[in-house]
Amino acid sequence: MRSVIRKLAACAAMLCMLTACAVNPGGAGQEGATEMTEMALNALRLAGYDMEQFDPGNPRLSEQVLIDAAECLERTLSEKYPGVAFTLTACLRHGIDQPYDEFHFTTGQTGVVVARVYTNDDGSFRCTDGFYGAAKAAEFDEKILSLIADIEPEAASYSTLNGQFGDDVTLDTPLDDVLAGGELLTYTWILLPPGDRAFAGRVSAIRERLAAGKQGGDFSVYLLTEQGAAAAMTREEALERIPADRQTHRVFSEFTRFIED
Repeated sequence: MRSVIRKLAACAAMLCMLTACAVNPGGAGQEGATEMTEMALNALRLAGYDMEQFDPGNPRLSEQVLIDAAECLERTLSEKYPGVAFTLTACLRHGIDQPYDEFHFTTGQTGVVVARVYTNDDGSFRCTDGFYGAAKAAEFDEKILSLIADIEPEAASYSTLNGQFGDDVTLDTPLDDVLAGGELLTYTWILLPPGDRAFAGRVSAIRERLAAGKQGGDFSVYLLTEQGAAAAMTREEALERIPADRQTHRVFSEFTRFIED
């Protein structure tokens, strides 16, 4: 039985090599070897495998597939985003309702980044990730603020951009091109300082300006309770407070939500 498992693991490793996702030379896909990347080891731990029973020189088939998937994803991320350090924080195995292995990362520059690895019928892998949206959030906020700069010069914008992309989208891909493709879901929270104008009128003016600029997305506009509140909050603090309804009354007095096509 073990010889059969070894043969299957070897076949999987060979297929991965043919699709540019080869196991590292001397890696866990070879009998008697002990070397594998730290990300692959962390993937096994976070996926719930019993590491005391894990044999690096003779992994079980399910372990080997996850090792190969993690190492393939690690190479893909390093090639797409050179110089970015991805730290694995969670690994969720595929199942009936999830046809991919899901990996969660932090980078020190963004919040949680989600990546997915699909195992094809031939044993090769297809990787996608959401780092593009996380890295482009600040640029998108600048775009929103530029559209409303003359009517709300003191507004603050905090956005999250969600989408999974393969090798065809890198950080060099223009944001407008990806937005035009419709595969990037955008959620924006606009914070307004107190003012003499009616809140409803200010929201209406913002919506008209975004529509004129052909900027789609999901928008929520909040009226701050005091001047300077937006400047006093970091991005992380703002995103933590905004969705928490029981806390919003301490920072915001009114809010409205709308979606532009």
